[in-house]
Amino acid sequence: MPGETAARVLKVGLVQDGKLIEDSVLGSREGLTIGLDPTNKFSIAEPAAPRRHMLIEYTQHGYKLNLLPEMKGRMLIDDRTIELAELISSGKAVKSPKGGYEMPLVASSKGKIAIGGSTILFQLVPPPPPPAMMKLPKELKASFFRNVDMFFLIVLVISAVLHAAMIYYLENVDYNEEEAMKVATERFVQIVEEDIIVPEEETQAEDEEGGKKGGGGGGGGGGGQQAVENKGIIAVIGRLSTQSGAVADLLSESGLGGDLTNALNSIGGVKVGKPGDIGIGGGTKGSGSGPGGGSGVGIGDIGNAGRGGSVGTGDRSERKITAKLSTADGGVSGKIDASKVRGYIRSQLGGVRHCYEMQLKSTPTLEGKVKVMFTIGSSGDVVSCSVAQNTMGNTLVGDCVCRRVQRWRFPPPDEGTVTVSYTFIFQPAE
Repeated sequence: MPGETAARVLKVGLVQDGKLIEDSVLGSREGLTIGLDPTNKFSIAEPAAPRRHMLIEYTQHGYKLNLLPEMKGRMLIDDRTIELAELISSGKAVKSPKGGYEMPLVASSKGKIAIGGSTILFQLVPPPPPPAMMKLPKELKASFFRNVDMFFLIVLVISAVLHAAMIYYLENVDYNEEEAMKVATERFVQIVEEDIIVPEEETQAEDEEGGKKGGGGGGGGGGGQQAVENKGIIAVIGRLSTQSGAVADLLSESGLGGDLTNALNSIGGVKVGKPGDIGIGGGTKGSGSGPGGGSGVGIGDIGNAGRGGSVGTGDRSERKITAKLSTADGGVSGKIDASKVRGYIRSQLGGVRHCYEMQLKSTPTLEGKVKVMFTIGSSGDVVSCSVAQNTMGNTLVGDCVCRRVQRWRFPPPDEGTVTVSYTFIFQPAE
């Protein structure tokens, strides 16, 4: 019956030359294939064997046996042995649409089918119980404490306890925000970067002609508020203040131009001048000598000024050179308000002018133009600057201008970066 065979499985074996070659139990509802093809369950190298033949298959009605005319054998049905030829003649094995004969198997069916020198044994048996799970011996079983590094485990536990205690402490400690801010203010200083605006300066050329002769000699100055002790020629002059003849010889044309050494040698030693010995007069940029009404000698720019008469200056002429700076807008490439860029550059022209004035002191005829190209980053800072053109013949001015530009901070662009080209024209102006 189909219900009976559905609960059973096939046990098959292959016998060749009287020896059992293979014996196995097939899976539930699994059929048996034989033939020359090595992919069959039983591969039979017999001339009469087909390439592939399903000898026993499972259908919806249960297992059935598919016989070929060249097959021989017998079956045991209900404890009765029946030859295959008798099964065919009695009608228990009927013709198959695929060729050959077929007959259903019952739960007690067993038999042997011979094809050539090979014999296939089969029978329906209850499915074997599932194999018992293998159990390893106790000494081979893995153990957590056997495999773990105990030293590492102890360190890990201690570290976890310390971390937990620290977290608990930090979560429950009292926090005074005002006191913390006070400590932070005392310990740290905030640096605020500001743009440095260099004031304009006037560059003055050196005077070509000095004062040729001084005015009248300064009168005797009063004692200085701060004592000035100088050695050398000042002490000599102080010493001579009590010797009118020696002073006259020293300061006369013959004394200065002729025998100054003899005049100095005639003085008996050099002493440190005192405030009572020298009168300090006010004089600027060259002083002349002349007879004065005081008893001292007027000297400009030393110590505190005395109350003596003024020292005259000779006629002189000065020529002042200032820097003239003009600009030429080269263009702004990027998403930013160009007027804000120009306005910011105009506010920083003092620093650019200072670069020119520093070089103008040594080269009064220096002039020309410097064209720079710089890139404004997304935050408004100048990320790069280069000198595109310099007609001044002086690279120091261009380098200084670029250093100034790199310290500028423009309003942030609307998007991305911005490239700006700008020209500065420098000229001296008297």
